[in-house]
This record gives sequence, C-alpha cells and structure tokens, in this order.
Amino acid sequence: MQTLVVALGTELAVWGVINLILAVAMIVFYCSAITIFTTCDVFSTTCAKNVDSFAVRRKNVEKVEKGVEKMMIHNQAAKIASVLVGIKVIDEKSHDVYTYGFELIVSAAINILLMAVISILFHRYYDWLLFLVAFIPLRMTAGGFHAGSHLRCIMLGSIGFSVFLAVCHLKNDWTFVILATAAFSFVLILLFSPVEASNKKLSGEKRKKNRATSIYIGIANLLVAVALFFLKGFSDVLNIYFAGVFAAALSMLAVKAIKSRGGVECEDGKKLVPEDSV
Repeated sequence: MQTLVVALGTELAVWGVINLILAVAMIVFYCSAITIFTTCDVFSTTCAKNVDSFAVRRKNVEKVEKGVEKMMIHNQAAKIASVLVGIKVIDEKSHDVYTYGFELIVSAAINILLMAVISILFHRYYDWLLFLVAFIPLRMTAGGFHAGSHLRCIMLGSIGFSVFLAVCHLKNDWTFVILATAAFSFVLILLFSPVEASNKKLSGEKRKKNRATSIYIGIANLLVAVALFFLKGFSDVLNIYFAGVFAAALSMLAVKAIKSRGGVECEDGKKLVPEDSV
C-alpha cells in the first residue's frame, strides 16, 4: 500500500512539473504577445484616448469586488507599471494604460495556471492546453462575453473548464456531438463574428480581418469534424479541443442573447439586466 501511494505521488509530481513548465511557457508566449501589442504605437494611441474610461471602469469594479482579492491583481499590475516608469521604460502619463495591460496579463496567467491544476486533478494532464488552443484563437477573433471583473473571469473560466472536462469524459465516442459543435460554432461565426465589447469598438479594417480569420478557423474546425464523423475516428484530444470551440461559441451567443433582451454586457461591473432597470 505504501509503495502504491509513493508511486502515485511520484507520478502526480512528475506530471505536475511537466504541466507547470507547459503552463509557464504558454503564459510567457501569451504575455509576450500582449506586451508586444501594448507597446505598439497604434495600441498606445487608442488606449490613451480611453484612460478616463479605464479609470471609471476601475471604480465600478472596485464597487463590485469586496475583500482583499478585489485589488490584488490591480495592485500587482500597478507595481509593475510603476517600476517601468521608474526606470524610464514608459512615460508616467501612460501608467494607467500599462496598468490595465498588465492586469490582463496577470489575470490570464492565473486563469491558465488554474486550468493546468484542474487538469492534473482530473488526471487529464494536457486537456487545459488543448482547450485553450481551441478557445483562445476564436475568442480573440470572433469576440465574446466579458466578465465584470478579473475575479469573475477567473471563477467563470475555472468552473466552466471543470464542467467541460467532466462532461467530455462521461463517454468515449463524441463524434456526432463534435460535428454538431463545429457546425453550431461555424453558423454563429457567420452570423455574428466579430462580437464587440461595449467599450472596445473595432475599426472597419480590424472587423474585416477578425471576421475573416474567425471564418477560416471555423471552416478548419468543421472540416476536421466532418472527416472525423465519416471516417469514424475518435480521439480524446479532439473531445476537449471541440469543448474549447463550443465554449467560444457560447461566449458569442451569450453576448447576443443579453443584447437582444435589451440588457448590458457585464463589462463595467454592471448587472446583466435590461438597460431601463440599471
């Protein structure tokens, strides 16, 4: 019995280290992409126009999130930005802009690490990576739902991923569901992509580029699903991958459903209720 416990502990430790390395690598890649994006002139110019809006949104979020955790991410992001100001890497006037950018990075890092931990607990060591590989490209190009705060985003992401992970492994053959998911996602992309955030409007050129990219991704997913269906192929990898596709589709649909009811997107700490009752 003791030998079994030691062996199990060793296996979990090894897989834990491997997943930690992968998670750190993905965070570095994700953060590098955001950092490069935030340092380009176009982004800086756009954000500079929205500094006041950012300050207002921060106040709204502070009203919603109570307790120590409400400012944890913001404080860490502000410290990073302050260090950069201190060493003259960025201008002091851009402090709030970069604070917001670093908030996104810290929040994304926490999300990724939590998903990696959840995968380890389910003994599905790479599922977090497969899920994000499917979810992130669609979410970044097709758009979707925004939580009202980083804490909500982290909680929603972790709970949602746990549910998808559990459901995906209830049975082995999900080929028909995968085909339906790919078709459902592709239809939503054609109808709605890109779904804009209420305070992050896209330029005409950016809209066209995002829409085209999301359509290409949707076509690729659909072709894989059709081939899988007719070839009677099956793979655990595709199960969790298309769970990520489905999550991105639900994110788009959620925004459209909220707006169709006359509601508001939970972007600034507001409740998802009709606008006339806000």
